[in-house]
Amino acid sequence: MVGNTIIGAAASPTPIGPAASATPTSISPGQSANEVRVSSGNDDVEESAAGWMYLDSTDLELIHDSDNQIVGIRFNGVNIPSGATITNAYINFAVDETASAATSLSIQGEVSPNAAAFTSADRNVSSRARTANVVSWAPASWLTLGAYQQTPNLAPVLQEIVNQAGWTSGNSMVFMFTGSGSRVAIAFETNPAQAPLLHFEFTMNASPSNTPTATFTALPSATPTASPIFTFTSTPIAPTTTYTAAAPSATFTNTVIPSMTYTVAAPSATATATLTQVAPTVTTTKGTPTKTPTKTKTPTKTKTPTKTKTPTKAASTNTSAPAALLPPQDRAPTKSVYRPAMMMWKKAPPAGCIWTAPTWN
Repeated sequence: MVGNTIIGAAASPTPIGPAASATPTSISPGQSANEVRVSSGNDDVEESAAGWMYLDSTDLELIHDSDNQIVGIRFNGVNIPSGATITNAYINFAVDETASAATSLSIQGEVSPNAAAFTSADRNVSSRARTANVVSWAPASWLTLGAYQQTPNLAPVLQEIVNQAGWTSGNSMVFMFTGSGSRVAIAFETNPAQAPLLHFEFTMNASPSNTPTATFTALPSATPTASPIFTFTSTPIAPTTTYTAAAPSATFTNTVIPSMTYTVAAPSATATATLTQVAPTVTTTKGTPTKTPTKTKTPTKTKTPTKTKTPTKAASTNTSAPAALLPPQDRAPTKSVYRPAMMMWKKAPPAGCIWTAPTWN
């Protein structure tokens, strides 16, 4: 042991001296150990089942007094660097009263990167947030006054506290004891040199011994040439599109034969591209329109004679003359026979007839 710092070994449960705090000599890639003792009467307190606070008790009942209480112990100046790995930790108590009754205790820490001091406010211990890690302790009989009794390994509880964001070396941490049964330890008010003592051991990740340096090697420069690496020519099949329209009939033929040449040069050289395109030829053939009549002329009226010519002269009442000698109006409907006016009767007119020269209208 150098001062209150132990390197590479655990402390035995014997009095270590009156120092109230300790400072580790160094942080090395190996294992380090340190101890810190309660340094104030307000740092080892009791809270009754009703929530009352006892800040100046001369002893610490773990746990039963007149009822099952809660004991709070605060350690200041805990020199554990951030990022350390806790390998071992425990609290030493000095026996104030002998006892052998069965006792079962639970030990937790306050989830805080820097625990505040205790106050007289009711439930100032039980109201604090507790670690998820819990260490159980069933102490053996305490038979020798002043002897040190050591808790089980509290490394999981310390590790959870040190892992809190904001933790730095030298901060404070609080431990809380609950359970049943009774063990009585010396408080700071009775003997500060025998007040509760926290012992812890930790390791740090080794720092790299050598700092790597970066070495850059320039690549040889290359001068690009204009000679192409390869050349390829793409000649697509000429598409032909034919359109046929209704009358008037017309046929359109569009033929495009593009010729394209691509040349890829070496990196950083100028790439050239030659594009030759034959002008499209459009041939138009105009057919003869076929005219189809769209209208048919149909007679819509039928001409019908509206007048009938009827002789206006009264028919003769002479019916005894031959039909050939009768005037036209008295003859039977036959083909008209025209005779000159000077025609003479071949025979003498029948008796009783008077010859009258015919008059035709």
